[in-house]
Amino acid sequence: MRTMTITISDDAARALDAAVAGTPRTPEQVVSRVVESAFVENWGDLDADDVAAIEQGLADIERGDTFAHEDVVAAIKSTYG
Repeated sequence: MRTMTITISDDAARALDAAVAGTPRTPEQVVSRVVESAFVENWGDLDADDVAAIEQGLADIERGDTFAHEDVVAAIKSTYG
């Protein structure tokens, strides 16, 4: 494993903060996972629709279009008990 320092935009930092809010993950863990997914893992066994859905999810995170874990759990509990 290697440590790197990167500079990201304020918007990206806010999106990253939102992505980890209410979760046990750190920003470093999320960035590492995204980089691994984008550049290391072989997505060759996924069809185009799956890859497009993953890319859409990553774009949502970049825009900050995310939900806090607590909000999702509360919505599920209120709907399904």
